Amino acid sequence: ITCVFPDFDADVNDPGSYDFELTDALLSDIQAAGTKVFYRLGQSIEKWSKKYGVIPPKDFKKWAKICEHIIRHYTEGWADGFNYDIEYWEIWNEPDLGFKDGRWKKNMSPTWNGSDTDFFKFYEITANHLNKCFPDLKIGGPALCENNDWADNFLKYMSDHKVELDFFSYHLYASGPDKFIAKNDVIKALLDKHGYSDVEMILDEWNYLSNWTTEWHETMEVVTSNKGAAFLASVMSVCQDGPADMLMYYDARPRVSYNGLFDFYKGAPLPQYYALYAWKNLVNLGTQVKSVITDCPDVYVTSAVGEDGRCGVLVSFFTNDKNVVAKRKVEI
Repeated sequence: ITCVFPDFDADVNDPGSYDFELTDALLSDIQAAGTKVFYRLGQSIEKWSKKYGVIPPKDFKKWAKICEHIIRHYTEGWADGFNYDIEYWEIWNEPDLGFKDGRWKKNMSPTWNGSDTDFFKFYEITANHLNKCFPDLKIGGPALCENNDWADNFLKYMSDHKVELDFFSYHLYASGPDKFIAKNDVIKALLDKHGYSDVEMILDEWNYLSNWTTEWHETMEVVTSNKGAAFLASVMSVCQDGPADMLMYYDARPRVSYNGLFDFYKGAPLPQYYALYAWKNLVNLGTQVKSVITDCPDVYVTSAVGEDGRCGVLVSFFTNDKNVVAKRKVEI
């Protein structure tokens, strides 16, 4: 938001207060590729010592109105804008990062340098305003990073204050499909607990992770390997059978280390790319059919059938046991 609306004291209704040029170019490229946009209204993570955009806005209502005008620019043509079909609008990014250790108190949270209650009020004001302006769009968030207790508190606040939530978004980087099953189950239980059973669950950042520190090198080796491809296919299989409604793989940008789809230097496809390509073939068939696994630990399967009766079966074998290197034989 600070890039699109660089002077917070400017007139929120004046098109001259906005700098849309680079974002226009980005969204145009996405549209041209035939891909839909999921737009995050917020700030990128700031890992450096001085924070600029992750400090709570000094006027929550004005921030909401800025977002309103951004949405109007891209969906209603405001300020020489566009009429894109952008359905999903996410409020902020990972506000819980640092919640447990109180980093926000030290002005050191890389994502939200305010209290959790500050964020709850901020979200309430923004969501209420955008839902009123755009009843046909999907407004949600909060792009939860890691803390389930924080999510519990967030959902309780929203439920108590009767805030409409079209989707709940969350992130997970983990070492196996079992972690994704557990996370999805926790999020689903929290949504049910607070009366949001019909809300979409959107896992909009995910990939393999050993840990963020001592095993980062190993993490990158897995992400770009055949093991990473098995991980990707396995996670997609368990999420297909679970409560999650949408997955957004992180990351597919060229020249980004966490990109397991394309080679950092050459841009050539990596193994994870082919796991996604295999999944695309299932999607093209159209209808999932039931798959049953018997006595095959660490094996995952998703099947689909087309209108012409052709069947596709995607089988993956993933284990994070470093002592297991042999291939697995399965009977289908």
